Amino acid sequence: MNTGTPRSGDSADAAAFAARVAECRARIEGVLERALALPDPGTARLREAMRYSVLGAGKRLRPTLVYLTGEALGAPLEQLDSAAAAVELIHVNSVAQRLEMIRVLARATGTSGMAGGQAVDLAAVGQTLSVAAIEDMHRRKTGALIQASVLLGALAAGVSDGPGMAALERFGAHVGLAFQIQDDILDVEGDPRVLGKSTGADAAHAKPTYPSTVGLESARVRARELRDDAIAALAPLGGRAAALTQLANFVVARVS
Repeated sequence: MNTGTPRSGDSADAAAFAARVAECRARIEGVLERALALPDPGTARLREAMRYSVLGAGKRLRPTLVYLTGEALGAPLEQLDSAAAAVELIHVNSVAQRLEMIRVLARATGTSGMAGGQAVDLAAVGQTLSVAAIEDMHRRKTGALIQASVLLGALAAGVSDGPGMAALERFGAHVGLAFQIQDDILDVEGDPRVLGKSTGADAAHAKPTYPSTVGLESARVRARELRDDAIAALAPLGGRAAALTQLANFVVARVS
């Protein structure tokens, strides 16, 4: 992969992709806003609490993955809205493939996914973990739900098996781990003004991370390896995977 000075075409592509991500974010914000427009939420305080927890600041990476994956497989945006909202709310609205979506979300949020990873993370404070253990924790805590976002996009597009689904499973696994490793890196060297939060929290709480285990440079190398593996996994989708390829690059290049 060319890592030299970006060409003008590359800059134009990056700008177009950034605009597409912003469109996805704006769309899911609208979907969530409508979902919260309840006729009788009980009290005004409850309504505001719900709005804060759902519509607060966020990258909306997961619903963006749902949209980009579903679009790559030919689904209209309207067909993807419920799945995109589901992954943000951990709730599935009525979709044709709802049982499989529930299974995917349950696996991603249960003991083999987010809940299990969070438990490992809490137990690991002050401990020294191997690289394999760090990756297992990251794949569960963060990667599982990111992978589920990809799979929900595919399911909403009517794809549930075959080489395309297998390719997307691999893509989701690789990009999910790359995302968390980049988060670890940014907690060490990120700009708090860009991140919108202070850095060094992991070190302050004695939490084992990828950089603290193998060093910053090795962490960067591993994130790039996972990005390349994620992109390679998309080969069966051909040109339909262009936006997902850009997203894999974005996940590792991001500064916030």
